[in-house]
Amino acid sequence: MRTFLLTWTRTEVWSAAVGVLSLVLTVAGNLAPGTPRPTVIALCAFLVVVTVWCVFLVTRQAFVLTGYATVMSFLESLAQTAQNRLWTARTHLGEAGQEQPYFDIIEHRLKDPGKPLEDFRRVVRLGPRSRAHVEWLVEHFSQESNAEVRYLDTVGPQFDFVVVDGRIAVIGFPMVGGKNNIGAVVLRRRAAVEGVESVFISLWNDCKSNVLFDGSSGRTLEDVRQLQERVRGLVS
Repeated sequence: MRTFLLTWTRTEVWSAAVGVLSLVLTVAGNLAPGTPRPTVIALCAFLVVVTVWCVFLVTRQAFVLTGYATVMSFLESLAQTAQNRLWTARTHLGEAGQEQPYFDIIEHRLKDPGKPLEDFRRVVRLGPRSRAHVEWLVEHFSQESNAEVRYLDTVGPQFDFVVVDGRIAVIGFPMVGGKNNIGAVVLRRRAAVEGVESVFISLWNDCKSNVLFDGSSGRTLEDVRQLQERVRGLVS
């Protein structure tokens, strides 16, 4: 149930809450003696409308999120509830500093002793502005056997995307102007998610000679230091 709720948008959660409240009020109105009939009819009508609206929201196969905070909050929820695999691609240049809480959650999931995330993959485009982010990935993920990062040495598609467990995909579009006015398309339909997965796999295979690191629990701190030096060489 927690996974189900966390992968809803805020609008869907609030609609469900209003639906539950309207159900309680409707039942109470019907059971309470002396409740005016027009009031009961109005409550029943409101319950029907809210229920239809809620069902429409949670069964949507695709929808759009707007606003940087909204998009990142949704991605953080997906990272928290991913069952097996989380594949991410970042093909534009940028610092990614504001995305840090999202990657902190992923790090926690990778290291979770109870039920760790089994397959984290990331394709990232290298550049001077992305250097700090890539160095952080090396420092925090390269000793995790369930993580692998590859890099693009070409431009690639100009958008970011995430695929979670083959059940949901998010395609992000950074807007012109760089003022955090990001938008994202969320896909829930299985065929559409498979399409995004195939794009990721194709991009992943294109980077097979550009493995930044394949995580290993046997990697020493000296190995990590050498990887950091390699990153500095790649982005210099």
